[in-house]
Amino acid sequence: MRISRIYIPEISEGVFTPSEETQHYLMRVLRLKHGRVIEVFDGNGHVAQATLIHIDRRRCQLDIQSIESVSVESPLNTHLALAISKGDRFDYAVQKATELGVSQITPLITEHSEPPETERLTKKVEHWQKIAIAACEQCARNTVPNINSAISLNEFLQAGNLPDLKLVLHHRSNFQLTGGESTDSAMILIGPEGGLAKNEIDQAIKAGFKEWTIGPRILRTETAPIVALTLLQSAFGDF
Repeated sequence: MRISRIYIPEISEGVFTPSEETQHYLMRVLRLKHGRVIEVFDGNGHVAQATLIHIDRRRCQLDIQSIESVSVESPLNTHLALAISKGDRFDYAVQKATELGVSQITPLITEHSEPPETERLTKKVEHWQKIAIAACEQCARNTVPNINSAISLNEFLQAGNLPDLKLVLHHRSNFQLTGGESTDSAMILIGPEGGLAKNEIDQAIKAGFKEWTIGPRILRTETAPIVALTLLQSAFGDF
């Protein structure tokens, strides 16, 4: 039987009382019983075995043992800058990008994107961070990628600290990865359903981005990150 994995922000050896939300998940959703062993991780590379103890109708505790530093992280640091999309498309992209080893994700407000109002957008970022955590629980990552605050494309391009390999997806480009490049960090810029406007692509190119095509067909905004990250992991990462 596959061992259950739970994210706990701070772990230390000994008896620990999880949050009410985590207790509910362990007892009511997973229906785990006294003595069941699970795995806990803190999102910063630490993982430990834990045994469920003191279970009753209202609460449970964990006995955490032998904390270790275990990394399954890719040698390639990837930053996905993705325009906010409608519906649950961004949720899906965050989940799959996390499984594919993304290091951080920046939600972007672009000319053709339709972001929610500021208050709702802040809650959305928190929601996307929870999706990344859940994806780490599922895919056995012990380091949680950071979901940055949503910003405009212009703010993003002016922020600096960009890696050497910067790629903006554009289906009319002729540039493709040849395998001759070498890098340990990369950034991918992907537009919304309607794509990036021409002036936005020009801005990105001025900031040092290369136009990159990943095939002759136009991919959906939630599909493009999966393909792009897979190709980058294959070229420079651990695929």
